[in-house]
Parts: sequence; C-alpha cells; structure tokens
Amino acid sequence: MVGPSNSLYSAGILKRHWKGLAYGDGYFAEPIPGNEHLVYTNLQGGVPFLVDSRYGNVQTIHPYPKIVGSAGDAIELHKYRFNWDAPIHISPHDPETVYIGGNVIFKSQDRGNSWEVISPDLTTNDKSKQRTSGGTIYQDNTAAEFHCTVLYIAESPIQKGVLWAGTDDGNVQLSMDGGKNWSNLKDRIKGLPEYAWVSKIHASEHDAGTAFVTVDQHRMDDFRPYVFMTKNFGKSWEKISSNLPEDDYVKVVRQDPHNSNLLFAGMEHGIYASWNKGKSWEKINIDLPNVSVRDLRIQARDRDLILGTHGRGVYILDDIRPIEELDMAKGKNLHLFPVREAILWNMFWRIENLGDRTYKAKNPEFGAYINFTLNRDSSDPVVVDIKDSNGNLVTTLEHKGAKKGVNRIVWDLGYDGARKLENKIEEGFSYGALRPKVSPGSYSANIKAMNESASTTILVSADPRINMSLADYTKKTETLLKLRDLLSETHEFINEVSDASQQIVVLIKKYKSHKLGDHTSLEKLHNDIVLFKDEHMMRPPPSMTYRQRPRLRGEIRSLMRAVDNTTNPPTIPQQERVKSLEAELREHQQTWKGIKMEIQKFNTTNKSLPQIIIKS
Repeated sequence: MVGPSNSLYSAGILKRHWKGLAYGDGYFAEPIPGNEHLVYTNLQGGVPFLVDSRYGNVQTIHPYPKIVGSAGDAIELHKYRFNWDAPIHISPHDPETVYIGGNVIFKSQDRGNSWEVISPDLTTNDKSKQRTSGGTIYQDNTAAEFHCTVLYIAESPIQKGVLWAGTDDGNVQLSMDGGKNWSNLKDRIKGLPEYAWVSKIHASEHDAGTAFVTVDQHRMDDFRPYVFMTKNFGKSWEKISSNLPEDDYVKVVRQDPHNSNLLFAGMEHGIYASWNKGKSWEKINIDLPNVSVRDLRIQARDRDLILGTHGRGVYILDDIRPIEELDMAKGKNLHLFPVREAILWNMFWRIENLGDRTYKAKNPEFGAYINFTLNRDSSDPVVVDIKDSNGNLVTTLEHKGAKKGVNRIVWDLGYDGARKLENKIEEGFSYGALRPKVSPGSYSANIKAMNESASTTILVSADPRINMSLADYTKKTETLLKLRDLLSETHEFINEVSDASQQIVVLIKKYKSHKLGDHTSLEKLHNDIVLFKDEHMMRPPPSMTYRQRPRLRGEIRSLMRAVDNTTNPPTIPQQERVKSLEAELREHQQTWKGIKMEIQKFNTTNKSLPQIIIKS
C-alpha cells in the first residue's frame, strides 16, 4: 500500500488517499530514493515487483522466474528458496542497487532487469526442513512452510559494501567486500538460540562497525526478548535485552539517527526505548495500544517515529526530538526544546462523502510543535507568547494541566482571532473563529512555567508546492488582519447594541402591568434597536442563512474566508471591498448614535425607572 502521512485535506487522511501497489500477501515496500513513485514490493514466497505508483504499472522482476510455492512441490526440489517474507533492500549508497534475499543474496543494478548472485547459500541448508508439507491426500506447499532462507538484509549506510544478512535458521552473515566473501558470526554471539529466527539486523548510521540483531523465537515456544549488539563488525557481541519483559519477544531494534545512544525496540506488545544503548529500557507506548510492532523507522528530516503493526496499522509519533534530547532536560524545572520548522501548508477544504467520512484517519496537527518538560505537575497554566521578528505579540497560548515530563503545545501559526460576541448563541452561529495565518519568517516563543521562562526560535516556511512571494504572503496577512480588526470592532458594536436591547426587554417585562405613559415608546425603542441590528449588523439566529441577504458581520467573515482559502494575494476587488465594509461600519455607527440619543432622552424623561446603560 502507498498513502500519505499528511493528506493536506482538512477532512483528514481518507480511504481514497491510499492505494494498493501489487497483489498477493504483500510484504516489503521500498521506494527508490529520488524516484519515490517507483516502489519495489513483493508477495509471498519472494516474488518481487517494480511498481510505478503513478500509473499502476506492475513489472515482475523475479531473479528465478519459476513457479515456487502454491504449486504443490517441496522447496528441496528447487535451486533457490525464498521465505514467505523474503527481504528487499535498496543500497543507501546507490539507489539503483537493490538486493533480494532467497537462500542466497541477489543483486541488481538495473532495477531488476538482470540479477547477480553475490553469495553462497547463507543458510544451514538443512534438507530435513525443506521437504513437502502435507500428506498423500493434500500438499500444502504455499511458501509459508519454506525454511532455510534469508530473512533480512542490511548494508551499512556508513561504509559501502558492508552487508549483513540474517536467516530463519540461526545464521548471522557478514560481508566486508560487497558480497565477495562472507563470514558466519553465529558462534560469536553468546546467548544466540539454536535455529534462531533472525528477524531484523539494523546497521548503525553512526558507526560502520556497529549493528543490532533481534531474534524472535516464539515459534519455538520461547517468548524471551533477544537483542544483540556489536561495535566491531561482529568480532564480539553484547546481549542488550537487559530489563525487557521476559515474556515479550522483540521484532525489531533501530538506532536513532540523531542520538547514537537512543534505541527503539518494537515488541509483540508495544514499543520500548533505551537512552543508553540497551543497558536499560522503558516502555513508551503513550496512547499506542499493546499491538505487535513488526517494524519501525525514524524519519530523519522531520524526526518522526513510524511504526508498522501486525494488524496492518501505521502509527506515527510526530517530532520525537524530546525523546532524542531528553538528557538535556535532566535536573531542570523547565526545559524548552528547539522547535522544528513549521510549514504553512495550504489545506484542501471540502465536505467529503459518507464513504470518505467512514474510513479516515487524522492528519498530523497543523502548526509548530512546542515541546517542553517540567520536573513536576503544574497547577497553573503554562503560558507561551509568540512574537514576530520585530517583537510584536502575535498570540498567547495557554496549556492547562501540564504534567511532569514531556508536554506539547501546538501553535496553529495564527494570530489572535477576532474578539467574540458575548451572546454564545450568536457567536456559535458561524463557521468558527478565523485566525489569520502569519507570513513566512522567523518568530520567537517564550514559555513561562514553574516561575521560570525559556525562549526559542520558530522558523515558519512557505508551502513548498506554491510559488508565492513573501510580498504576496505579507499582503494577504495584512488584509486578513485588517478584516480581523474590522470584525472585532463589529462584534464590540453588536455586543453594545445587544446589551442595550436586553436591558429594554427586562424593563418591558418588569413594568408591563405598570401604567406608564412611556410604555409604547419603550417598545418602539426596542423594536428600532432589533430592526437596526437584524437589518444591518447580523442575521437573526437561527435562520436559513443562504435564504437571507448577508449583513455586515456575514460580509466580513465571508471575505475573510475568501482571502484565507487561497494561495494568492487578495484581488483588487477584495481590497476595495475591505474599504467599503469599513465605510459601512462607520455609517451604521452614525445611525446607532441617533438611536443612543433616543435612549438618552428616554432615560432623562423616566428618571424614576432603572436607567438604560450603554456599554462602550
């Protein structure tokens, strides 16, 4: 399958954003770096494909194009053997070089058009484990039964030609010269079980001689964790399973690309981390269910931890910098981590159909991730001030209920929104608050907690898909800020009008039975205010908005959405409309002055009654 970690659709990651690459019981999927639309994948028994995900072209590139598996014959009758989960590995030094594992290692440098065998049989080649499965009535050779095969291939990203291979029958093989010569290291690994299922080998990105081997023996009724590390090209090994649970077996271990001491272990029941190269481990499931983690990767650019689970799940922990740099926070009441680059993604907005809404996942949260640690729970809100490069306040964020340990506040890259209407029904009768987005540039975040403060820089970058100049971004932001301020002023105006109207309603109800000569004028005054508000300021809720002409508030909000929902600067008519909307507000304010004079006359004439107070 291929799909996005961020669809850039406001509705989330939808069913239609994912598509299958090939067929069968697929396993590995390795995109070619620089040509990510081309993906190596395979089905059971090692049948590899090169798929063009743009057009759906699927080319079979099997180095041994002979029917193996699901054909009824034993694997011992064939020249090559492939595991049900046969490995594919692209060289980190040359994207045009790909390896496939059978009982030998195959190498191609022309995208599978031709193959070279670069190893002898790397397994035990135990013929007793290669016989037919089933009996005289029914043969069950589906490839799941095939044994004495290579399970995993890894090439050192530091030193070209250093190749590692692990098998399903206990061998750990190493070549220092690109496959010309191989050494079986299994006898050097103290504690390696007999006939070990070598599930993964991770070649370090920090040191060419360092590698990590994991063994999964649950098929042998052994549920203990096995993790081994070498620092000298396999000459000696150290078991680093230490305090991992004795009844939870390991599927994979990966070393963090930024912190060489940080390891992640994918287990049958979740995910563990070690900050000291395996001397001790700690479970970090957070909100991850106790699922079987079959593989994991760290996306180095964005520092995201990506997990693949047995239940066909993909889980992503965004921005693991706090985990990578946790040691820097030790002994501090408050520690603020550097903030990764934030992108002003333009999100495609639309209302999805029922099928899309039924099968969907969340996008990563939009904005800048502000990660910090506290040495104890905070009873007071944690406050973060965001300022622009000139020191002007953009917005203030609050985080209530911050806990001891790592916390996160996400800034949505927006300025403060318009001031709200005091009437919650009227305020809620809208599409939500609009917060104008900042322009690309450098911003600062100052956090205050535990009577301490810390600051860091936030780099906000433009959407890389969009060719929009900084001047155009700035023009768009300035226009949205003008509209926001205009909306704030309109809301304050409406609040003032609504408050006066409500005071009159109270007076009418209280003195309705009281025979006053001014009762008629009081009702007329109220009707004038309601008519003014409903006709000019905002639609009376609830209403079928599209069946009524828009009022000032609706016009401002509509223009804000129109300017906001595009990757272009505001048009000339839009800029002129901002001016005309401001003129309309001024006109309505003049009309309101006349109504306020009538209210003042009423107050003067009826001093014995409670006075109508105009808030301003």
